[in-house]
This record gives sequence, C-alpha cells and structure tokens, in this order.
Amino acid sequence: MLKEALEYLHSLFTQTPDVKRLDSHDLDYMVVPEASKYFDLDKYREKPRRIEQKVQFTTLNAFIFYVNRWAKDETFVSCDRSNQIYATIDYHNHNLATAAWCEHVATLLALVTPEWKVWTGGEKQRMGQRQFVNFLEDNSEDIKTDLGKLLSSVKEVTIGQSGSTKSRVSATENDLAAHKNVTVASGLPDIIELGLRPWQYSETYLVKARPFIHFEEGKQPEFSYHLINTEKVKEVAFEKAAALIEEQTLIKVLV
Repeated sequence: MLKEALEYLHSLFTQTPDVKRLDSHDLDYMVVPEASKYFDLDKYREKPRRIEQKVQFTTLNAFIFYVNRWAKDETFVSCDRSNQIYATIDYHNHNLATAAWCEHVATLLALVTPEWKVWTGGEKQRMGQRQFVNFLEDNSEDIKTDLGKLLSSVKEVTIGQSGSTKSRVSATENDLAAHKNVTVASGLPDIIELGLRPWQYSETYLVKARPFIHFEEGKQPEFSYHLINTEKVKEVAFEKAAALIEEQTLIKVLV
C-alpha cells in the first residue's frame, strides 16, 4: 500500500503536462495532474515580460506626466460616469494586427474636495441664526461675496408684528408667506457667490447659492441655502480637465 502511494506521488512530480491545441478556436490548453500546484516563474526572470501596473493619481499634472512617460501609439484614454479618467497604456493595436493585455492602467481619480462636501452636504439644511453665522464664518475662505455685509445681513434680521409678510421664498414652502401680520426685515443678498473645486484635480469654479429665511409663528427664524449650478460646474470642470489632457498628451479622451 505504501509503495503504491509513493509511486503515485512520484508520478505527479515527474510527469510532463500534455499541451494541446484547439484548432477551431486557435487556443492552447494544458492538462495538469489533479492536486498539482501552480508556480509562477515570471518573478524569477531577469525582467518581466510585460508591465502589469495599476496606478492612481489625484492631480492632473501627475496623471499627464505619467501618461507622457509611458504612452504608446495604442494608448487609449477614456472616462466613466463618475468623471474618473483612465489611460490604458497597453491597449490593443489600432489596426487589430495584435491584441494586448490592457494591464498597464493609470487612473485620474475624481475625489470630491472637502469644501465641496461641506457645501453640498449642508444644502437645504435649516440652521438657526447663530448656527448659520458660524457656518459662514467657518467656511469664509470659500465665499466670494462681501463676507462682512453677508454676516451683518444675517445677524440683523428682525421680525415685526404689523403689516404683511414679504419674502422671496415661495408660499408653497409654508414659510413666511403663510403668516399674516408679520414682517421680516432682511438685507440678505439674492445670491451668495462661492469659489469651489468639485474634485481635487479641478480648478476653482464659481458656484451660486441662494439664501432663504424660514419662519414659523412663535419660533426664531431659520436659514438655509440652495446651490444653483453644481451639476454644470462639475461638467465644465471635467471637460476642461479632458481638454488639457488631450492638449498635453496628444491623445483623444473618449467620453
């Protein structure tokens, strides 16, 4: 019994795999003995047969530098719905003479900036007067509108008990216009201008925010804002990045 087991083990280590070809599909296959292990001998070569590399960048300059360093005639640049851009260095030959492995890929990540997260995360969230002032002060570096006047207009909002209510907010939102014999004096601007970057690879763009005052009888006023053109800004930021890649690498970015 032991002799038979040893002979079987010896056969596993000594037999040569049988390599065959499927003529109808032009494919090679190998018959490997059961329970045999796979050994990757590529790491023992003097150098790899091809580059297998997935690299990621967050800045436009680094991505462009890398692509220019390794690009070939076949290099292919594309993007996905999240506005990340991919450069497949070892893409297929354009005339289909040869196929490639597409294993050397550089990615320009579309990472959302902290300031974009703050402003989009706070959109339409009602805040008390002091809370709204603190929010504006904490994020003052992003505000292009006169900050001093903006803070004063929030701090000096007053509520009266005579006359009729006037507000830029629609009556359908059940706020100021729904109350009679109440007046709110406010010098809030119609638009607050912000300078924001959608992604870490993009430049700073103008984003508009419309401020609102919300009032319920017997309660202190609350404030909120609505961002107007964020989707357009994201689109423009991506288009500019793609155009710069095309200009500096001479490779078309397929969208």
